[in-house]
Amino acid sequence: MRPDWVTTRPEPFLVGMNSWLLLFLGIIFFFCGFTGLMMLLSQDEGGVYWLAAWAILTGGILAFRIWWIRHLTGKIRLSNGHLWLQKGQKPPRQFAIADLDIQVKVRDLVKNGTVVGKTCRLDLHGPQGHASIADSGSHLYFGLLDQLFKAKVDYLEQNPLAQLQGKGWVANRNGLQIGQRNQKSWSEIYPPMALDGRYLFHAFGDKTPILTIPQSQTNAALLYHLGSKIATESRQMEGLGFKILEKNPTSKLALFACLCGCFVFGMVTFALFQKEGFTPSIFTAAGVLICGFLFCLGISQKLQVFEFGIVKKSLLGRMELRFSDAIRFTISRINHYVNGVYSGTSTSVKIESEKGKPFKFNTKKATMESELDPVWDTVTEVIASKMLVELEQSERVPWTNGLSITPYGLEGFRAKHLPGFVPFNEMKVRQGEGEIKIHFRSPAKPLRILSSSPQFLPGLVVVQHLMQLQPSQEEQAP
Repeated sequence: MRPDWVTTRPEPFLVGMNSWLLLFLGIIFFFCGFTGLMMLLSQDEGGVYWLAAWAILTGGILAFRIWWIRHLTGKIRLSNGHLWLQKGQKPPRQFAIADLDIQVKVRDLVKNGTVVGKTCRLDLHGPQGHASIADSGSHLYFGLLDQLFKAKVDYLEQNPLAQLQGKGWVANRNGLQIGQRNQKSWSEIYPPMALDGRYLFHAFGDKTPILTIPQSQTNAALLYHLGSKIATESRQMEGLGFKILEKNPTSKLALFACLCGCFVFGMVTFALFQKEGFTPSIFTAAGVLICGFLFCLGISQKLQVFEFGIVKKSLLGRMELRFSDAIRFTISRINHYVNGVYSGTSTSVKIESEKGKPFKFNTKKATMESELDPVWDTVTEVIASKMLVELEQSERVPWTNGLSITPYGLEGFRAKHLPGFVPFNEMKVRQGEGEIKIHFRSPAKPLRILSSSPQFLPGLVVVQHLMQLQPSQEEQAP
């Protein structure tokens, strides 16, 4: 049976169409219109037919778009444990939430390397039939998903016999069963995590997840919300806790370059071995070994993110850092463009620790947002907290570029027309791309601080926190 497809916004045509189809239609329109115009200008009667073809194609696309919007646009209502869907002038369909299996498919909309919204398809399966709901934008379904998940989870909690089933697992209000034998109660499971398009479930004492399911799997989102509500709070584990993420920071381009280098050196070596003289071949073989080592080193590099720290592994050894040991943090991001088109962002990180050598990490991502951003946010918050503690004890903490933070302002300025100390209520901090500018009331020029400066982010968090605590001019006036 063909499912109903209801969308809450009249934009499914542009969102759903393939970009190659749009390009093909654009080429046809351009060719028909341009050919017809040239033939008319040259007083050729055939130009009329080309323009007529162009007009027919354009009108057909517009008519199809109008039909598509009218056919798919509908209304959604959630009340009294039931979901009501109405498409056009047809009578509404009713679905009991208690009997629904729900599948959610979400895709990011990326523009110039930045996520600007999402497209989502919600498939509903139940005794009443099958329906699909589509939406796109920054606020999907106007909060319908959260209400729908809450209603379903409340039903599972209130009914001891109610179950939630998926591929290879069964869950209820008491626990989670994986396969035929592995059964865990919710008191033995951490709250689940959403990561890289998957949901991860960890049991206490296990560093590897007991269940990993795609977010697009049927009832996966419901299981995630059920576990988030019922599972007990995380407990302290030995070491760095359970593993959350594992990444290979070496770019595929670098690995491909090393592989090509090995191939080229190998071909040269083979050619030189056919000639008299062995010395050139030795140097060529050494080049092959070097490229091979770099290739193996790139493959072996892994960055593992744990609950309480991060670990970097390679052929050269293992290095770990606990978040609580971080004392200085520097991050530099460089956006790359090819012919004016954004191609990716390179990130370089250096974290200094109370114990051991500095932790350094480099990677390149195709978008400005990275799954490692929460890690850097955690490090920033830890160091900022330490700076606030030091500030309370000594009333002065060093920041960057020779500046120091005090409870009431910044000191250490070297610019003309500026005193050594400037209170927070006489300055404004404005953030730009890759930098901040500190503006003063005095005629001095704004002070520019790059985001790649040492200790930039933790100090900025502290400065913004202290500026919020300062009394305004109205409060200071008698």
